[in-house]
Amino acid sequence: MDQEKRKARNQLFEVWKRREAELGRRITYKEASEGTGISAATLSRWSTGQAERFDAITIQALCEFFECEVGDLIVLDDSAP
Repeated sequence: MDQEKRKARNQLFEVWKRREAELGRRITYKEASEGTGISAATLSRWSTGQAERFDAITIQALCEFFECEVGDLIVLDDSAP
């Protein structure tokens, strides 16, 4: 696969839903924002796939809060245009 055609994308929505299933309850934007220090607007952009830049501090905070690894959160998408 030509790496120039691959695009990094986040899977926060999937990670978020998986963590909710593990906990057996919903996680609100407010709770995630307070737990990560990331604004609700940024969390919304991430969870809807609109985030274009992936800051290391943001990734670390999300991984710690959702108890996941970087590879769970960011993937290279082979189907990207």
